[in-house]
Amino acid sequence: MHRQGRAPEPQEDLPDWYAPPPSEWEPYLVDLDLAHAGRRLAARLIDHIAAAITSVMAGFVLLTLLVPDRDSDPSSAAIAAILTGVLGVFYLYEAAQLAVWGRTLGMCALKMRVAAVHSPDLPLSPARGYGRAASYFTFFLLFGVLPVLNLLSLFNALWLLWDRPHRQCLHDKMAGTIVLNDRAPERRAQQSLLILVALIAFLVIGISLVTVR
Repeated sequence: MHRQGRAPEPQEDLPDWYAPPPSEWEPYLVDLDLAHAGRRLAARLIDHIAAAITSVMAGFVLLTLLVPDRDSDPSSAAIAAILTGVLGVFYLYEAAQLAVWGRTLGMCALKMRVAAVHSPDLPLSPARGYGRAASYFTFFLLFGVLPVLNLLSLFNALWLLWDRPHRQCLHDKMAGTIVLNDRAPERRAQQSLLILVALIAFLVIGISLVTVR
């Protein structure tokens, strides 16, 4: 929990060096338990591995459905549909988890959660969860594969190292979110179990389709 209150009123007997808090003082950001950069990086690596497995398996499923003859070359429409499906699954991996639980599998494992910057004590709204995932998707995939603009993807990841007081990445700033330590075990086990079961199911289906082809 964080302390709440109002900025103190200036007094006439204060020393000359005293500067009152700015008019946009934000008491809800006092003493927030912000997640450390190292833990956020570790959680992101877990999520990238899980999202990559899910996306690749989804690609194999679409390839089998759209190009049943393994000896024929896929059409341009089939390739476009497969790429769209892979990117869509990559996005939904994070977006759906944030919308439902307010954290991803990696954050769940390392006991973190995402919150709105102006209401850190409340659960993350589904709309903000989808928006945050879209912001990261833009920096990581769209900018990440383009020359010169891929530097924006790097800056996005490194921004939290010097950002104060919120310790936000650029995609956090776009979505208006912060990442907090979350030591409450509520629904963490259910989320981990559901995501792991889904990943195993994707692996089994993907491997089966590759074997059949």
